[in-house]
Amino acid sequence: PYPGASPYQPAVPYQAATPSPYQPAGPYAELPPYAQAGLRPYGGDLPIGAWRSPADSRPLVRGMGDAVKVVFQRYATFEGRASRSEFWYWYLFIFLISIGAAVLVWIPLLGALVALGLFAFALAVLLPTYAVIVRRLRDAGFHWAFIFLALVPFGGIALLVMWCQPSKHP
Repeated sequence: PYPGASPYQPAVPYQAATPSPYQPAGPYAELPPYAQAGLRPYGGDLPIGAWRSPADSRPLVRGMGDAVKVVFQRYATFEGRASRSEFWYWYLFIFLISIGAAVLVWIPLLGALVALGLFAFALAVLLPTYAVIVRRLRDAGFHWAFIFLALVPFGGIALLVMWCQPSKHP
């Protein structure tokens, strides 16, 4: 194999026809070791640092809109894995909707409709939320049954720590 190659990098050097916008400019700019060897990360036009394994089946999530789209596309899919960004953007989306609804509930006539809409929203996102939790636990290297830690005192803290763990798979 090519010197310095790993399972996560191509075995042949990458020859760019034009200079990459992600390479530092200037006479004293140092390139990372993989760039010095002529390699580049997987993922096409991803910036340096955004490494993707060829065996990585997780969708690339670049923002909250992508995360919401991916979670709804995999609505009741408990198989597979969910990246940290997918998981946390999904929770941010739910949090922002909940805060917005909590503010609107205090409007006298609109409050009852918003409360009913929030209840319908909670039912609609219940299954995808559990699915993304199971996929995130699997991605962090834990068994899906750890979801039941939420039922014991201080189990939510343990789940929070598990959700923050990096991926344990290539």
